This record gives sequence, C-alpha cells and structure tokens, in this order.
Amino acid sequence: MIGENLKKANISYYEILESAKETIELEYKDELRLEDLASKYNLSKFHFHRLFKSYFKVTPKEYFERLKMERAAHLLKYTNATIIDIAFEFGFNNHETFSRAFKRYFGSNPKHYRRNEYQEKTHKNRGYVKDSDQEDIEIAGPVVQFINEINVAYIRHIGDYKRVNKTWIKLVKLGLIYDILNKDTKLLGIYYDDPDITQENHLRFDACFEI
Repeated sequence: MIGENLKKANISYYEILESAKETIELEYKDELRLEDLASKYNLSKFHFHRLFKSYFKVTPKEYFERLKMERAAHLLKYTNATIIDIAFEFGFNNHETFSRAFKRYFGSNPKHYRRNEYQEKTHKNRGYVKDSDQEDIEIAGPVVQFINEINVAYIRHIGDYKRVNKTWIKLVKLGLIYDILNKDTKLLGIYYDDPDITQENHLRFDACFEI
C-alpha cells in the first residue's frame, strides 16, 4: 500500500528511493550496510527497508546481491579473470563462499557456468561463418569514445529491450510538451544489462535526451 501512495503522497520519498537504488547500482561492489544507506536519507533502517521493499518489491540486500552476481557472471563470460580474483573483487573471502552464492543464484558453480558459456558462445559463432556463396558484407566494429559529462532527462525502461520504442515515444512526447526538445537535441540510449545473464523482467534501459 505504501508503494502505491509514494508518488501521490510524498514526492520526496519517491526521490529518496530512486536515489538509493542508484547508489546501490553504482556501489554494488562495496559492502552494503543498511544503516549507512538509510542514514544518508535521515531514515531509520527499518523504515527505509520497509519503503524500499514496498516500492521495488525486493529488499535492498536482494537488489544488491542480484547486481553483484550478474556482474560476476559477466566477468566469467567475457574475461579471463580467475574465479578467485572475481570472488575477491566482489567481497568474498574465498572461492568456496563465492561458489555457493553464485550457485544459489544461477544454479551452477562459476567453473561450470564459464565452461557452458564458452561452449554456447562457440556454438553461436559457428552460425555466423560466412557461406562461400554470400557476398562480402563489411560491418563496422564498435567505436569507443570518451565524452564530456552530459546532463540529461530520462525515462527508465524495465523489461524486454525489444519494447524500448514505447519508452522513447513517451520521452519525446514529454520533451515536446515542455518545449525542451528540438531537432538538434542529442538522444542517448543506455543499456545496463546483458539479456543472456539478466532475467528479462529486470533488464534496465534509459532513454535520454540532453538538457
């Protein structure tokens, strides 16, 4: 009931919870202390915990642990970092503790997960081998650019990435209504999660335009 009334009754609660969620997303590698997070917003840990769970349907710890495990899975899948180094990076004292936590979330220990992901990636790559009868197609590789900080207005999309167009339409309509969007405005899309790792209902995407 509290979650339903946050936006209507007190916008500051909405802002506090969104800010807290962003803090967890940025600092998921560090140890999560509920007391520290709550005191940042001058709330008791019990009140903060109750508000967070009511609004986001998960506890701060559950959200924190999910992000940590998904990032660990990302490193297992895309890097050659050793399992023990990944364990230490995310605050685990040893390989066994990390393996148990990882298996609880993914149903597989880190070693088997990495091996299965490697095999899956190899299988997918075979499907991209060019047929000798096909014409040569040049595909540009990714480009990494460093840009200055940009202030943006954004709407967050949660769910299937194939449906982000609805979020873009909503954002553009609001930009036009408030007369802060024109043909020269920069549009940016930010993807946060790997759909091969994160469950579809947790995928995060921000549709943004520069302000």
